[in-house]
Amino acid sequence: MIHSERGKTFNIPSNIFNQDNFFVSFSRIGSVIKEGFSNPDSANAIGDNKFASVMKSYSEMVERRAIMMGGLKQKNELVNTFDLLKEEPSVLPYHFTTYSLRHDFPIDTTGSAAHFDSKVAIQNALSELLEKNSLFLFWYGNLGYKIADNPLQNNQYWQFIIRSGYQIAQFFNNYFSPYYNVLTIIQMEGTIISAGLGFHSNFIYAQKKSLKECFLLFYQNESLDIVNKMINQEGNDNYFEHRQAIEKLSNYPEFKVRQITKMTKNKNVSLQGLIDACPNWVKDLHLIYLKQEFDSRLICVKVFSKSLYNHVPIKRYLNLRNDINKNTIKLSQDNLSNQPDCIFV
Repeated sequence: MIHSERGKTFNIPSNIFNQDNFFVSFSRIGSVIKEGFSNPDSANAIGDNKFASVMKSYSEMVERRAIMMGGLKQKNELVNTFDLLKEEPSVLPYHFTTYSLRHDFPIDTTGSAAHFDSKVAIQNALSELLEKNSLFLFWYGNLGYKIADNPLQNNQYWQFIIRSGYQIAQFFNNYFSPYYNVLTIIQMEGTIISAGLGFHSNFIYAQKKSLKECFLLFYQNESLDIVNKMINQEGNDNYFEHRQAIEKLSNYPEFKVRQITKMTKNKNVSLQGLIDACPNWVKDLHLIYLKQEFDSRLICVKVFSKSLYNHVPIKRYLNLRNDINKNTIKLSQDNLSNQPDCIFV
């Protein structure tokens, strides 16, 4: 009987209660303090086995710390980089290699990755950079579609969410073809509980990746009893923002999965494939080696571009003079102010 009970336990292995074959992990280390600011010091992850889940949260935790350290600064305040587009060495000012709130080029964890294999780290970093810029085009330019007749409805994560009484929907954008950016939202009673992204050349894989990320945030919020607080916020600014976002998402046209998969041929993700997916107006892709001494086995890198957004596309940080906006949706300040803020953070 006790093995069927769910909820918080004390001094009992959590896998005894795991009946859904997914594992959530959490990692935390001390922060780096720089100029009065500290980096995010923790990360969580979800996986189908314990090892994969723990390694993902651990590497992300180290990555977030490494971004605070930035690139290897030379005496002239410049950092040596490698331009992936021009295939030649280059340099960047140090402030482009670390967290920044500068209005021209704000920087968060976007475009960063840590892995034991340098090739995988670079691919993951560039993939995330394109993912967040695809999100910008989807959200503020309405370049995307809602996924109809979703084949993931029998997925264990999807079923868990539905059994818990929530609604779930997926959308996609493929501006950086042949790569798909799949967006997942979970909602209840007019409130968006969580959202996730998945970027890949294989559409089904992108769907699953997006669903997992969304589920992780949902699971976290539900465990911390944040969901009830979110649902019971009617009348405040967040409530109206969520209502606007849901109304916005309801206007995207639908595409059936069999139509989507015909649009591009599925290929494996490769560094050259990601580089080739960048339009001609992208002028630079600086690969930066991030300094970190916490775990010498992990290689931490960041990909930065002056032509793209190097952060989650939150309204207050968007520089509309950026190349991606000027060469695509041409968003004006008036148009931006009339749109709900991006919920995928």
